[in-house]
Amino acid sequence: MHVIVLVKFFPSLAPVTVYRAARRRLGRHKTIARWTLPVWMYGSVTGVIIYLMLYHWYAHAYERLTRSMFGAGLPTAPLRLTAWSPL
Repeated sequence: MHVIVLVKFFPSLAPVTVYRAARRRLGRHKTIARWTLPVWMYGSVTGVIIYLMLYHWYAHAYERLTRSMFGAGLPTAPLRLTAWSPL
């Protein structure tokens, strides 16, 4: 949902909002800024949450899982997932 909202709405809202503010069209800027700010805040907050889940919380869970399954003999580096990975 995070990516869909930001890809669909934000590229059209942000430039228009900045353009209207730069041209001092503050009445029209304020009307679109009421939509842009919540979308921007949603993207910022959920982006940080997704980052923490992927690279910090999941890495620790993966390390504990591999230690419990295979013992301490395996390397404990976190699994690096890519966009095409089937995991």
